[in-house]
Amino acid sequence: MHSLSWVTVFFLLGTGTAFSKDLGKFSSADGAWELSLANVPQTALDHGLELNKLSTLTAKISAKDPAKTAALTAPTFEARMPAHHHGMMVNPRVSTVGPGDYRIDGVKLHMQGTWELSLAVMANGQTVKFILPIVMPGTL
Repeated sequence: MHSLSWVTVFFLLGTGTAFSKDLGKFSSADGAWELSLANVPQTALDHGLELNKLSTLTAKISAKDPAKTAALTAPTFEARMPAHHHGMMVNPRVSTVGPGDYRIDGVKLHMQGTWELSLAVMANGQTVKFILPIVMPGTL
């Protein structure tokens, strides 16, 4: 029987990166997992993740051991504002593109302030969870 354990990564993305198409690469504390997160541009003029605009993200989770990446299942995504105790007003949809590759449609950060983007998957009975705080400014 496997016990449930959490591998959690916390990173702060400042306001300077809030509009980046590539939100970055993040490693787990133990170095066993890596997450690459990016915004999918909707138009040639797309600035990236913007306040009160529907967005699509791509995520790639990989492990040092490729067999672990192949075994990832049950992806979930949410975005929450911890200071306000609420999430988004929309329900994003996570699609598996390939082993460790995910597309997240319907992300809409509708308020300025600090949000936590959370992506979790199951890996051989253990939850691998990345929590990425991001600050959304009020105006451009």
